[in-house]
Amino acid sequence: MQTILVVLLIAVDRVLKIFAETTLSTTETKTLIPGILGLRLLEGGNQGAAFGILSGSRVLLSVFSVLCIMVLTWILYRRPASSLARVAVVLILAGAIGNAYDRIVYGRVTDYLVLLFMDFPIFNFADCLVDVGTVILIILILRMSNDQPFFEEVNHEQDA
Repeated sequence: MQTILVVLLIAVDRVLKIFAETTLSTTETKTLIPGILGLRLLEGGNQGAAFGILSGSRVLLSVFSVLCIMVLTWILYRRPASSLARVAVVLILAGAIGNAYDRIVYGRVTDYLVLLFMDFPIFNFADCLVDVGTVILIILILRMSNDQPFFEEVNHEQDA
């Protein structure tokens, strides 16, 4: 089920990015939710990480993305703890794959979501997935007791 969710979220991200690339302008913001959220294509795409950090470091960011994807995949399939922790990892993994795909294939990430109530960098659906998953993990970590392991070893012999 978690694999299906990862694939579905990556597909939604691709569809939204294709929509943005083919229908949005880099100069005009379309209001999605009045006073809250709009759509505008970031001119030239984001060639860095969050907030444009490391802009122009495509190879470094691509390698880092692939390493993160590998670690998240290992966590998801080898060390899940709770269903909520798995959901968080699924969200982060799908977002990481969505943005890594853009970065590796196109050399930039397509950003198109604009916050209308504050001056904030343009972002995308994959960024939202990573952020929501990270917030869930932080809350889970803060709420766990000292004697409770966050991730437990999965016994795959029982799966056979």
